Amino acid sequence: MNEELQKKLASLASKLGTTTEHLWGVLIRQAYIDGFNSLLSLLFCLLLAVATIASFLYLQRKYRNVSPEEFHRTSMWPPPEYARWLILGIVLCFCVVIGGNQLY
Repeated sequence: MNEELQKKLASLASKLGTTTEHLWGVLIRQAYIDGFNSLLSLLFCLLLAVATIASFLYLQRKYRNVSPEEFHRTSMWPPPEYARWLILGIVLCFCVVIGGNQLY
């Protein structure tokens, strides 16, 4: 811990009515908890992205030639190719934004 940081922590600790050592310990624990939370969020986004890509590839193989007319004529399943690409793009953008935010 350098001198400037120690002075700022001492000032903050005096305002909070505690010691610098206690405040430093709290900040260290908070950093560990934040790191664990970020890791879980990143892993969740990676799993979501992998599951989305796997299901997209499965749908692409199983329903290669579903036209939009056939989609509207039957029930809402299977979705046409443009809808599959749109869903894939939305989920992957979500994963990049949320998961990428955890990489600091």
